[in-house]
Amino acid sequence: MRTALASSLNVPAVRTIGLLGIDSFVRSLRRYGLTNLSEDGNYYGYSLALGGVDLNLLELSNAYRVLANQGVWHPLKIKPLRSE
Repeated sequence: MRTALASSLNVPAVRTIGLLGIDSFVRSLRRYGLTNLSEDGNYYGYSLALGGVDLNLLELSNAYRVLANQGVWHPLKIKPLRSE
């Protein structure tokens, strides 16, 4: 899965969702902080594997951070910039 993601290979990504099941994958995404998803995974279908979900930049960044942290999710902590 890591190689497929890094290489933007669509077939392995769609196959992975096919093996997991779309609803199971949507539940996993919710656990990783993607809160703006439809209740029904069939709304997205296999386009879910190809980026067919509207996400904001913070949600997307945090989802990639989960992959980098071996599946461990933490909410983002944003610190305000200090003006000097």
